[in-house]
Amino acid sequence: MGKGQPDLGMEAADHLTDPFDAMHRASHHIISATLIPELAMTLLPRILRAVTPTIFAVALAPSFSFAAGAPAAALNKTVSLSFQSSGIARPVSGGAEYGFNTLVSRTIYISSEGRLFMRAGQKSGRGPASASKEIAPDSGGGSFHFQGNSIVGVMPFASGARQVTMAFDSSFSSCTASTVEGRNAGATIRRKAPNGVVVGILSSKDSLPSCSVQSGNAFAH
Repeated sequence: MGKGQPDLGMEAADHLTDPFDAMHRASHHIISATLIPELAMTLLPRILRAVTPTIFAVALAPSFSFAAGAPAAALNKTVSLSFQSSGIARPVSGGAEYGFNTLVSRTIYISSEGRLFMRAGQKSGRGPASASKEIAPDSGGGSFHFQGNSIVGVMPFASGARQVTMAFDSSFSSCTASTVEGRNAGATIRRKAPNGVVVGILSSKDSLPSCSVQSGNAFAH
C-alpha cells in the first residue's frame, strides 16, 4: 500500500409516538369545561380516568436507550465482538484504489438495568492506524437492541451501514456473530478509515467473526 493510503475500517431511533398527545387533547376538554361550569362535574372525572394511565405510562416508561426486553440472564455481562473487514477501496477525495484489511471490534456491557454501554474500535491490518471511542446508551452512536436471545445492531457509515447480529445460548454464556452490509440502490458505500480518511468501497467482505461473553463490567477493569 502506498504512503498516505488509508486502510479501511468503519465509523460508528426509534420513532416514538408523542405520549403527551392524549393529554393535550384532554386539556382541550378541560378548558371547555371551565367555560361551561355545569358540565365540569360531568366531564372532569371522565377526563381524569383517560389521562391518568397516560401520565403513569410516561413516568414509568424507560427511554429508548434502555435495552427493551433484555433477558435476565444477560444482565451485568460483557459481550466482545470482532471480525475482519477486507476489500478494495478508493479515497473519495481522489487517488488510486487499494486493498484494505481492518480488524473491527465492539465491546458491549449490559448493565443490571439492561442498558448497553459500548466501546467501538478498529485497527488497520496494514499499518499502525487505529481508532477507538466510547458510546453511551443515549449518544446515538449506533442502534443496538435485544431481539429475543440476540443483540442486533447497526453500524452506520458515511453512506450505507452494516448490521451485526449476536445470537446467544439460553444462559447467555456463549454467542455467535454474523454481519451484512447494505446501501441504497445505485449508491456506493462510503466509510471512514482508522486514520479518518473517508473512502468509497469498490468491494468488501467481512470474515472471521468472533463473539464471547464474560460476567461483570469489562470497562471497570
